[in-house]
Amino acid sequence: EGNDAEAARLAVANHINDISKDNPRLAVETLARWRSEDPGQRTEWLCRHGLRSLIKQEDPGALELLGYEPGRIGLISATESSNRVRLGETLEMSWLLHNQDDAPRRLLLNYVIGFVKANGKVKGKVFRLPEKRIEPGQRLEIIKEHKFLAYKNQRFYPGVHSVELHVNGQAMGRMEFNLEIS
Repeated sequence: EGNDAEAARLAVANHINDISKDNPRLAVETLARWRSEDPGQRTEWLCRHGLRSLIKQEDPGALELLGYEPGRIGLISATESSNRVRLGETLEMSWLLHNQDDAPRRLLLNYVIGFVKANGKVKGKVFRLPEKRIEPGQRLEIIKEHKFLAYKNQRFYPGVHSVELHVNGQAMGRMEFNLEIS
C-alpha cells in the first residue's frame, strides 16, 4: 500500500473531522460502524484522527468509542506552586489520582486554564497531556508546568484565573491563581 492510500485515508479522516463539527453524532456513529466492519490499526488511526476535534472537546460519544471510560478515578490531591503568577513566569501544577475500580483504565488527560478576557469573563482553553494507563488500586501523579508567555496572537489580562484537570472528560482538581501583568 502506497502514499496514495495514506493520502486518501488522511483526506477521509479530515472530512470526518469537518463533519464532526456540525454533526458529532453522525461522525461517531459512522466511525463506530466502520470499526465494527473493518477492525484494525488503520481504522483505529482513522477514528482517532477523524475525532480529534471531538476528543479535544471531550465529547462523551467520541471518548466512549475510543475506550476512555469514566470509571472511578479519584482525586487525592491537587497542588500548585503559587497562587500568584506574573507574565513570563511558570505555574507548576500536580494532581494525584487513584484508580478505585477493579479494572485498568485508559486516561485521556487534559488541563483547562480559565483565562480572564478583556470583558472580565473567563474562557477555558484546553491543553493536552500524554495519555496514561492506570491499574486497579494504582496511584498516578500528573505533574505539569505551564509558562505564561506573551505571544503576538494572545493577550493576557490580570485577575483570578483557574486551572482544572480533566480525566476522560470529567473535571477535577480545580485551582485558582492570580495572574499579574507588569
